[in-house]
Amino acid sequence: MIKPNFIHSLILIIPIFLGSCATQKNTLSISSGSPGSGYKSISSQIKLSADTIEQIEVTDNFDSQGSQQNLQRLLDKEVDFAIVQLDVASDAMKEGKVNTLLVLTQEYLHIVSKADSNIKTLADLQGKQVIIGAEGSGIYFTAKRIFEASNIEVIEIKSNQDRLKKLINDEVDAFIYVGPLATSERFKQELNKSPQLNLIPVDSSLVNYLTIQFPESYQGKFIPQGTYKPLPQLPNQDLLTISTPGALITRPDVNQRKVSLLTWAIISNFRQYSPFYPQLASEQDAKLLSEGLIYIHPGAQQVFNHGDPRVAWQRYLQENKPLQAAFIMLISTSSLGFLIRWWGKRKQNNLLQANIQTIHELRQLLDDNPQKAIE
Repeated sequence: MIKPNFIHSLILIIPIFLGSCATQKNTLSISSGSPGSGYKSISSQIKLSADTIEQIEVTDNFDSQGSQQNLQRLLDKEVDFAIVQLDVASDAMKEGKVNTLLVLTQEYLHIVSKADSNIKTLADLQGKQVIIGAEGSGIYFTAKRIFEASNIEVIEIKSNQDRLKKLINDEVDAFIYVGPLATSERFKQELNKSPQLNLIPVDSSLVNYLTIQFPESYQGKFIPQGTYKPLPQLPNQDLLTISTPGALITRPDVNQRKVSLLTWAIISNFRQYSPFYPQLASEQDAKLLSEGLIYIHPGAQQVFNHGDPRVAWQRYLQENKPLQAAFIMLISTSSLGFLIRWWGKRKQNNLLQANIQTIHELRQLLDDNPQKAIE
């Protein structure tokens, strides 16, 4: 009779075989931003989310100028993941070089001038000196696109260094910031240092043009009154501007399981991202994190469709006929091998018992009838 332990071993063979691959912790690298930036804060939350999934850990060992530098590091395979504005990543997505995972924030265009200046609209910046962000940053990319789309020529200052000080001292006329609402500690501190600042609205015609021309990249949004200061209120009314999604992206060649695990780590902790994406605070699920995404990595799409990837092997086995056949062959050959060994051992035992019985019978016969035993 086949022992019960063997049956139990057969029942457990598949999860043990698959689980052995899942016990190792995978290190995932990410490029985000500089200390105090909104991106760095998001990266810190991603690391905390990853800690809830025993199989992965996230490292962020780079300082970054922002989206463009993050995208380049990803393309150069220096990191596995990057936080990038989707307007910056749009061309690379269309070319099949990168895929999206999740939208983690909405990044708003802020145009900052002095309150007592004569700059009240975007058109007033014609011919003015404007800090448009460091090359390699998403701020720089979006600022260039805004001015090109509106046919406004400005004297470009390609830096973020001392932007508030230069504005207050009339060395420049305005500066551009693109980021999540009230998330960047550095930007909030800048706005709180001076009561002399103003935020400039974006014309509705420009908003319409950008959303039609680049639908995957821009949306019309309002910065709510008093977002940055209650007294005096900044802005002093709801302010029309544009936003672009800030997304977590990766390359198509990054391991699908790693992508799935990180996607699930974030989705299962989605409320923790409400400081960067305030609408999440009132949501019952994480649908906002995938809303409107295109060029999605298969690992992320698997999570959207089926949930926790740590139990997805069962569903995958059910749906994958060749894999089912492979496991059946594995179990069958293992079972057959065991049965052959078991049958051989049983045959040996039977033969041994027969020999012992024959010897015993001969001994008795020798005692009773020696002549017959010899024959």
